[in-house]
Amino acid sequence: MGKINNKKATLLFDSGAEVSILDATFARKVGCHIDESQTLECEGVGRSPYKIEGCTRLMITLAGSLVYFFDAWVRPLEVKI
Repeated sequence: MGKINNKKATLLFDSGAEVSILDATFARKVGCHIDESQTLECEGVGRSPYKIEGCTRLMITLAGSLVYFFDAWVRPLEVKI
């Protein structure tokens, strides 16, 4: 358990991932500002190409007081990865 932008959330980090991708619905729910000026082209399951909606910076709080800032790409609502 931790917090994202001061809202409780269950967190799972993959430090070996090439990029971090966040669901747009969740990003909006926790109040993330999505910078749509930056885009990224990706391939989903079955090699279906799609464009990332933008990027955001998350404020992650662990153990009540350890705060980290984490950059993530935001995927469109309709994309299944």
